[in-house]
Amino acid sequence: MYKRTSVFEHAIFFIYHQVFLKSWWVIAFLLLAFCFYERGVKVLEKELVICCEKEKALLQKIAILDLKRSDLECQIQSQNDPEWIELVLIRVLGVVPEGYTKIYFEENKERL
Repeated sequence: MYKRTSVFEHAIFFIYHQVFLKSWWVIAFLLLAFCFYERGVKVLEKELVICCEKEKALLQKIAILDLKRSDLECQIQSQNDPEWIELVLIRVLGVVPEGYTKIYFEENKERL
């Protein structure tokens, strides 16, 4: 005869009717927005990885240039030191001081 519905069943029917049937477009919009959000997060993660790699490369360059700068500062400070001048002449120009023997290696361009 009469079927009694509980409050729980009535609430489920109300939610189904109000949310899913009348507001389907809101759910569709939220799903679409979530898809775009996920895509944006993936793009940002890729860009973050690229930026981190660039940061590491720049930090390595900074370290190398810092060593070069400190070497140049030492060279500038040692310009009046005769031993330093002799070392620079040996290293850069290839000048050999008296009493030393200069050995020159010539690269053979014709290889068998």
